[in-house]
Amino acid sequence: MEVDGRHQRLRQKIASLEQELDDLKSLLTTDVQSSAGEASSTPHVNGGRAADADSSSSSSNTINGASAPSLALEDYKRYGRQMIMPEIGLRGQLRLKDSRVLVIGLGGLGCPAAMYLAGAGVGTMGLMDGDSVELSNLHRQLLHTNGRIGMNKATSAAIGLQAINPSLKYQPFPHNVTSSSLSDIEQQYDLLLDCTDNPASRYLISDLAVAAGIPLISASAMKTDGQLLILNNPPVHDRTSDHRSRIEGSGFCYRCVFPRPPPPETVLSCGESGILGPVVGVMGTLMAVESIKLLSKKHKERVLGDEGKRMLLYSAWGDPPFRTVKLKGKRAGCETCSHPRDKIRADFHRGAIDYVQFCGSKSQADDHDIQRMSASQYADIPSANKNYLIDVRSVTEYEIAHVRESVILPLAEIQQNPAKKLRPFLKMGGDLKQPVVFICRYGNDSQEAVRLARREAALLNEVSGGQLAAEPCDIKGGLKAWREQVDPDFPEY
Repeated sequence: MEVDGRHQRLRQKIASLEQELDDLKSLLTTDVQSSAGEASSTPHVNGGRAADADSSSSSSNTINGASAPSLALEDYKRYGRQMIMPEIGLRGQLRLKDSRVLVIGLGGLGCPAAMYLAGAGVGTMGLMDGDSVELSNLHRQLLHTNGRIGMNKATSAAIGLQAINPSLKYQPFPHNVTSSSLSDIEQQYDLLLDCTDNPASRYLISDLAVAAGIPLISASAMKTDGQLLILNNPPVHDRTSDHRSRIEGSGFCYRCVFPRPPPPETVLSCGESGILGPVVGVMGTLMAVESIKLLSKKHKERVLGDEGKRMLLYSAWGDPPFRTVKLKGKRAGCETCSHPRDKIRADFHRGAIDYVQFCGSKSQADDHDIQRMSASQYADIPSANKNYLIDVRSVTEYEIAHVRESVILPLAEIQQNPAKKLRPFLKMGGDLKQPVVFICRYGNDSQEAVRLARREAALLNEVSGGQLAAEPCDIKGGLKAWREQVDPDFPEY
């Protein structure tokens, strides 16, 4: 039976790899065909007839007495349900086909946004992401598949979008956004979508949008909540000699809304705080809606009303779930959008801004500052010599999986009252001549618990005149290291 099971798994793996190879071949074929025919197949909205290799599949239309390019017959059927709406029409559909959008981040936000833009017929889509597909992504990043685990997300997204709409052009960029990405963006795209998940990237992408003179749609989602912003719309441009008029007439940027980044210790990833798949799907879908509204209009009018000076908020458990917050708009003296674009571009070329340093990083002590031990070192300590192993994750996470000998004491409770929560354990540690050991998911929160425990231990010693035999410590790498070093069957979530 075991041999049969192994054979079955091998057959499934072979089938998955064969499907992946077929997808890659299809993507390559389409890309070659698109590159060869781009010059003749791209329509122009400013009148005239779009060249088409198969003249029998297209026909000329007249709108307001002027000749207008036509879509292929297949496109009339594909996009007909949205073209019959007056908000889109033929002209709007042609503008979508002639549009170029760069989606930065092909995760929970980027996947639904890209899928709906491909479905709507956005002619060229850039796809930028340096991460690889992981099993933990698939509950919310529905553009990726089980068979493409380990593949770069930009490449995987191009394959998935190719299956949705093979008539469009997809440009994968298998790397993360950086300051040097300006050369990939400027004069190449009509719209940017920020689908990343960290403050440093959001500030960087907003500055890139201002420097490149391109509108930006930015969204984020965490747990059951999300937010959406339309930025740099209309963009700062250099068409007038009057610097003040072109600055005041432009839309605000991310720095106008958030002049200072959030404290590093408050910034959590989806892996740390959790995310409900449909929530991030809602926000990504809204990004696609606002993109279509912006791209299908002749003059790229502002969206979200009141000249776009609003932030849309969504809360899955809220009543009502949607609400908008009115913003002040452009901030006088903004470090980015109150300056000419030439200055911003020069800053990028000089590498003048360190975005990681600007946003900071979580303040974690170095190894020499905090007592730490490896998971295997802790496992090798005889049970009779062990003190308490305190798990500082939430009760919800503790119930999912925990080390059998550990006790639960969430970090949030420790932070509210360190003396009450920690001193009983520390006193026992002094009696047993063994350290109290903390553990968490990745080894980050446990360090904060150690810092609080050391402070309480020092206060105890000062009052009692005694001294703990061993300082509190934590397990480096947390439960992830426990799975790798001690128990390979421990659940990874």
